[in-house]
Amino acid sequence: MMIDRLLVELGRPPAKDGAAKGQLQLATTILLYSVLPADYVIHHTEISSLVDELKKLFNLPRGKTNRLISRATVAHQSDSAILACATLLKLKTDMSFRQDVLAAAIRISLADGMSHHFEIHLIERLARLLKVSPAGERRAA
Repeated sequence: MMIDRLLVELGRPPAKDGAAKGQLQLATTILLYSVLPADYVIHHTEISSLVDELKKLFNLPRGKTNRLISRATVAHQSDSAILACATLLKLKTDMSFRQDVLAAAIRISLADGMSHHFEIHLIERLARLLKVSPAGERRAA
């Protein structure tokens, strides 16, 4: 349902600035959450890192951030959701913001102190979907 609404909005000018901002926040949250594999026990430090990264990107209060994460878990690992969100970000945001999203994803994947092979694969997939240059990886350092 939520993904259907995002798909409908692609290419359509937003009715309100608030609605567009909310869509970008949700799409970004889904993409960042997608870095955490579905069949993997998510470590507390990774969720804390996700909350921190969303606060940095959008300056949101904790309650709003938690609601975004709850909504993102529904779409977790759905290919159509991830593609729709990446397309929305490519159409509605600049390269700098997408690089910030990739850098945030890298930091989230490293939050538990390890870089697993599947996390590297998910980060590379996200970079391809967002059409982000390697400069995004340097921002994470």
